[in-house]
Amino acid sequence: AFALQYANIRDVLMSLGFLVPHPNYPERSFAVHKPHKKLFDRYLTEGIRKRRLSPEQLKNLQAQQQENGLLGEEFVYKYERNRTGRNDEIEWIASYDTTAGFDIMSFEAGASVTHDRFIEVKAYSGATPYFYWSRNEMRVAKEKGSQYYLYMVNLDDIGNPSYEPLVVRNPAVEVLENHSDWNKTVDKYHIARVTS
Repeated sequence: AFALQYANIRDVLMSLGFLVPHPNYPERSFAVHKPHKKLFDRYLTEGIRKRRLSPEQLKNLQAQQQENGLLGEEFVYKYERNRTGRNDEIEWIASYDTTAGFDIMSFEAGASVTHDRFIEVKAYSGATPYFYWSRNEMRVAKEKGSQYYLYMVNLDDIGNPSYEPLVVRNPAVEVLENHSDWNKTVDKYHIARVTS
């Protein structure tokens, strides 16, 4: 099966005779044409098999992602306490409410009377910042506008005492509407059957 984004590649492989309709399911599946099977096995099969995850591997991956998220949140919690000097007033809301649409409530400045900086923390590793954004987080970002922030925390760098996260103010505009600085890919669809 080919995802829609790979339809052009599928069509090229078919036109070159590399792929043929599957003998048992010709209307929905493809098979590697026998003359090309050795080539396929030599260069592609191992890479495809590496992408498979067992249920246990998936469980471990999800646990690691959750741990990484907590590390990022803890870093930002401490970072905000240092930035504002308001140690007891910074609130790590994600520790007791995962539906808020953000992780930490902080303050724009020392003169702020109430929480007016709502921070969603996104932890990542590597040179390029990336993140997944839930529908709820996007909704809250739009509602909060310039009071909503994304803090992108590179887990590779948090051990450096001078490290500061990448801070994006008003990501509903800066990320969703700015088409030159961020690549966006649809990762999932929620699909429900329409009933009469």
